[in-house]
Amino acid sequence: MNYRGVIMANAASKRESKFKCKICRMVFETKEELKLHMMEDHNQR
Repeated sequence: MNYRGVIMANAASKRESKFKCKICRMVFETKEELKLHMMEDHNQR
């Protein structure tokens, strides 16, 4: 795989991850999971 192919693969994987915590960068499938994580782990609403 050439360098350009690696960049394209990385771009595709970033599109698949839907919701990312801006504090610790964990990735979640749904917005509800992200909200729950924020409340439990970061004490934010």
